Amino acid sequence: MNLLIGLIPAIGWGIMPLIATKAGGDHINQIMGTTYATLITAIVIYVISQPQISWQLLLMGMLSGACWATGQMLQYQLFQKMTVSKAMPISTGLQIIGTALIGVLVFGEWAATSMKIIGTLAIIGIIFGMYFTTIRSKSQAGTEKRYSTASLIITFIVSTMGYLGYNIFPQLVGADPWAGFLPQGIGMALMATIFALYRTHRTPTAKNYFTEGATWRNLASGFFFALAALFYIVSARRNGVATGFALTQMSVVISTIGGILFLHEHKTKKELTFTLIGLALVMVGGITIGIM
Repeated sequence: MNLLIGLIPAIGWGIMPLIATKAGGDHINQIMGTTYATLITAIVIYVISQPQISWQLLLMGMLSGACWATGQMLQYQLFQKMTVSKAMPISTGLQIIGTALIGVLVFGEWAATSMKIIGTLAIIGIIFGMYFTTIRSKSQAGTEKRYSTASLIITFIVSTMGYLGYNIFPQLVGADPWAGFLPQGIGMALMATIFALYRTHRTPTAKNYFTEGATWRNLASGFFFALAALFYIVSARRNGVATGFALTQMSVVISTIGGILFLHEHKTKKELTFTLIGLALVMVGGITIGIM
């Protein structure tokens, strides 16, 4: 039973980008729908559990949520530029590497020499895995819409920094995940609203994100995220943080394969082979780091 609970976050986070893509709209529609649904869920959980929320937790939680909204908004943008099956393995790999480096540099993890060696090999494996998922056949590369490599790299880096902030800020105050869920939801929704208002102010002819159907269709992706986040809290307590984190790495497989099968993101036989190899390397590296 504990193993099944541990897989629910992977399923939820793996399906979330597929639902967001199907729901349509641009990255602002998607982040608004996702974060508003998360806030609704967080309010319900708060009313039921009524945890104590200190002002420090409120502040750190809101900063955490704002970071996540930034990272997820940029990831949605990458999905539209590169497709889910191309962007998700790279994004996941960077998050794993970033989390590992923060753990080593900030929290003093991997103290033993053997752990440093294993961790370094895992990171190298993830880097190779990300590279394999980017390999394109010549025929396919010629038909793809081109974006600046520098622009994509910057977007990936900033997105990853957003996800890292989401994980780091609650740790600074030793937050109880149940108590921190509402502050995070508030921060997420506020940041998404700021994005929408800024986009509308900068482009007066832009659509009204608050009334457009695509925004509200994306509530579905937010409920999947919230469900996954809640079950991750349960999984971490039942299975341990390391095992719970390792199980969530299945999400990259679900989203990548789902992008190919359900979103009909075309890959040649060569591309599919390298993508599967890359996914395996990212998963093995992530699980290795997770259980260290």
